[in-house]
Amino acid sequence: MGNVHATVPAMAKTEPNGSERLPGPTGDETPLGVLVGRLAQADPNRPAISCAGESVSRAELESRTNRLARAYRDLGVIRDSFVTIGLPNGIGHPNGSSIEHGATALHSEGLSPWPIMMAFAAFIFFLGLTIGKPANPEPVSYQPSWPLIADGVILGVISLFGYSRETFTVHEDSHVESWPFKQVPNMKLGIWTFLGAEVIFFGVLIGSYFFVRTNDAAWPPAGTLFEIRNGFAMTFVLLTSSLTAIMALASARAGNRSGLIASLGGTLVLGAAFLYIKAGEWFSLGSSGVFQNYSLPATSYFITTGTHGVHVFAGMCMTVYLLTNAIKGKYVNGDHTTLEHFGLYWHFVDIVWVFLFPLFYLI
Repeated sequence: MGNVHATVPAMAKTEPNGSERLPGPTGDETPLGVLVGRLAQADPNRPAISCAGESVSRAELESRTNRLARAYRDLGVIRDSFVTIGLPNGIGHPNGSSIEHGATALHSEGLSPWPIMMAFAAFIFFLGLTIGKPANPEPVSYQPSWPLIADGVILGVISLFGYSRETFTVHEDSHVESWPFKQVPNMKLGIWTFLGAEVIFFGVLIGSYFFVRTNDAAWPPAGTLFEIRNGFAMTFVLLTSSLTAIMALASARAGNRSGLIASLGGTLVLGAAFLYIKAGEWFSLGSSGVFQNYSLPATSYFITTGTHGVHVFAGMCMTVYLLTNAIKGKYVNGDHTTLEHFGLYWHFVDIVWVFLFPLFYLI
């Protein structure tokens, strides 16, 4: 069970090791996180537990923890959702349940509306793609519902922003096997797990490309349908944006605020340049009747590159968020982990394009 993170009032005291000590509305100035950690990791068979330089009984430690938690909840320091902590056997009980000595365990309940909002935004977005109407009767061409698509994108961006500002507190059992991720922070492990799922997702799209390519005798020769110069320009722009993302992280580690802002700004501009070139190519191909002459190649191209474009746009939204925080002075005082996580995502998006460029433009 990790430490409970709370916004401590100004009268909080500071321990010699730099940790903040909660002031004592209950007369107990032991940090709440220390109490929680001691209780979660203690041996249930021992009658006494060492805490804050004294030996106390388990019942007393549970009582002290819950008194302090309730007091700070009443003060608004911690949310009302803190109602349980880890139990003697390292296994959490449902929220609100009782444990021995009548104590209530402390576990944060995740009650966030943003996942539902994001799902609704995705529904609106794809609804706009599917309920469009023919633009012209002869030949038939499809015109999506752009207002619905725009509404879905705006709602999705708002939901992502709101979700990113939430504080997550999760229960972790104390008696679990940590190998082989003992030295990997949970957040970074989550990022790598997410990217693993993205590899599978794009692997399916690229696999469908190979299936269509090998079974379509009318696939156009390289350079006749998709202009190589456009593909090369987009590749150059996107790889350069990876360089600026690395420079942003290096600037943050060096404490160079101006370099960080300039690098993040460059990453944002290069991402926008990539989408600008790609949008021009999409509109050019769409107006040339490509779906009439090369329906399967065009379908494979638009789905695959369109999905990649959505990922680039998501990365640009992250860059705007990071740039805003960088202007406020964040990330240059050793708190640059967020930039590292963003870099992992952005480099992944670039690597995907390194595969897509030769598949559609050179082969």
